[in-house]
Amino acid sequence: MSETILTDKEIEELIKEPKPLPYDWRMKNQPVRNNVEIIQTVQVVGKNNNIFILKLRQNPIKNNNFCLTLAYKEPDTGKLFHLKRYDSFNEHTNKIEKESFEGFHIHTATQRYQEFGLKREDAYAQMTDRFNNYENALKCLIEDCNFIVAVDPQISLFGDSYGSN
Repeated sequence: MSETILTDKEIEELIKEPKPLPYDWRMKNQPVRNNVEIIQTVQVVGKNNNIFILKLRQNPIKNNNFCLTLAYKEPDTGKLFHLKRYDSFNEHTNKIEKESFEGFHIHTATQRYQEFGLKREDAYAQMTDRFNNYENALKCLIEDCNFIVAVDPQISLFGDSYGSN
């Protein structure tokens, strides 16, 4: 966990900061595969010059076992502050509220959980029905965290009617 405590407002501002991604970001940042997971790490500089790390992990055997994380790189320490995390179907307990659930869920960093002293600033989570697989979770993360994916300039040459006469 980061030593810095960010307020809920600061967390929200970082999440909402526009984060440009080149159209070929997935090809430029080749995944690394080990025995347990495939990991793709992408560094993005936001519009306010904040540095963000997008870490995408997936189990190669169980495709629906994944964890997609957006972190903020603290400028003074270089430590990562986990802002959002999109998790596969599993059991989770929100420690402060003492509520447990099982399902796909989204973690969000909160000031309250940081002050509570848990190991992870993004320990609070809410169930979701917005995704049930890796690709849809990635789409949600990109949308929720204000990533702006550039359009492939080769495709835009053909206009909206690509592939038709």
